[in-house]
Amino acid sequence: MEIGENRRDAHYVEFRAKQRSGKYVWMRCRGYLTRDECGIPVIFAGIMHKMDGQNKVDPLTQLFNHRMFMKRIRKYIEKSQEEKIAVAILDVDNFRQINELYSRKFGDRILCTIAYNIQVLLPDNARLFRLDNDRLGFLMRDAGKKEVNQFFSRIQKRFSALQEWKKEKLEIHLSAGCAFFSDSGQTADELYLHADYALQYAKEQGKDRMVIFTEEILNQKSHMLELLKVLRDAMNHEFRGFYLDYQPQVNGRTKALTGVEALVRFCDEKGNRISPVEFIPVMEKEGMIYEMGRWVLRQAIRDAGEWIRIKPDFDISVNASALEMMNDQYIEDVEKILEEEKFPAKNLVIELTESSAVQRMDIFRNKYKKLREMGIRIAMDDFGTGYSSLEFLKNAPIDLVKIDRSFLKDILYSRFDSAFITFIVEICHDVNIKVCQEGVETLEEYEMLKKMELDCIQGYYFGKPMSKNAIRNKISAECQTEGND
Repeated sequence: MEIGENRRDAHYVEFRAKQRSGKYVWMRCRGYLTRDECGIPVIFAGIMHKMDGQNKVDPLTQLFNHRMFMKRIRKYIEKSQEEKIAVAILDVDNFRQINELYSRKFGDRILCTIAYNIQVLLPDNARLFRLDNDRLGFLMRDAGKKEVNQFFSRIQKRFSALQEWKKEKLEIHLSAGCAFFSDSGQTADELYLHADYALQYAKEQGKDRMVIFTEEILNQKSHMLELLKVLRDAMNHEFRGFYLDYQPQVNGRTKALTGVEALVRFCDEKGNRISPVEFIPVMEKEGMIYEMGRWVLRQAIRDAGEWIRIKPDFDISVNASALEMMNDQYIEDVEKILEEEKFPAKNLVIELTESSAVQRMDIFRNKYKKLREMGIRIAMDDFGTGYSSLEFLKNAPIDLVKIDRSFLKDILYSRFDSAFITFIVEICHDVNIKVCQEGVETLEEYEMLKKMELDCIQGYYFGKPMSKNAIRNKISAECQTEGND
């Protein structure tokens, strides 16, 4: 088409063609248009030939592809029974953000640049491949950990000096996982899988690094896969084994119980309690967190329904992750659950971590607004841990700030921590935002805080997370005491 419209004089096309037998084969066609001295097309000549089964070369980077990567590993294994072979997978950190912020075309250009610059550094005993998406792979023969790590260090050093993407204010980093034949596997599939496990571990450890596969990584991965299986089974059986505990929140001056925070827990069929620190990241990674969040919200307000009949102004706080908020159905689902459970929105507080509240403010602002229009209050959890600013407090559509425990643990000895909490209380109250202090564990800490006009306090000093029945009994006891007074 472009040649016919005089926009190009050459073409390179790969396509599938159907043979008379009905079988499809891959074809490659190269052609060139010649013109006379006046620029008028004279002849179009080219050559077409059948490719071997399917394309061996990645058309973007011109590197051999994933199929050839696996084929070459098998060939090396067959011919090199006594030789060490390094199988490595490279992944561009945060590459999806590059595509989203700029364009896929720009991302392709970056990927080509990365491939070219790695090829320049390749030693004679190594070969580079394009695997899939933003992944590259390399094979290195007769090499140990030292040689592989040195090669990756050279890549990092070269990328830190490249100016090609500096003008876009980009920093490109790679993570890598590597496995060795025969230390880490006897087959090509095992080596690839173990290199992939090592890459995932590198990502989890902070990215921008290479990790060599070990048995410890395999054991951790096996444990994670087993946990994933248990969690999926629990979800498929109406969240069997999941339950909620509730941590009391009290009035900062009177110590009267004003609400609770719902905390999700999980116990497997063998009776083993699994920490949220362990199972929540797995559920987030595997796309299960949204469904669990809906279950938590429904269960929490169902339990709280009984409490507000005793104490009508009682609050229930439920955590929501950034992944939940990003779901297009989130607002609609919250509204539907409140309606089905006949729970008053004014008694519900949605808590978001500070990082998600601040970093994604432009994305979430409209959702915060809709939740507040429904009567739901918004709380920022873990305030002060790295992203907050006074400008954010001034403009944020939130109702409550929860100051992180890290600002409390040294309050008896640190004038800064004491001044920080006092200042945050004052500035928040000036813009009609209430303040809750988390993590209060001792009488001494409470005595210090009592002077600071906090709206509520939460911590082990006022009660560890407890069952719904324990909360009901606590509310009933307080209401009875107030009645007697």
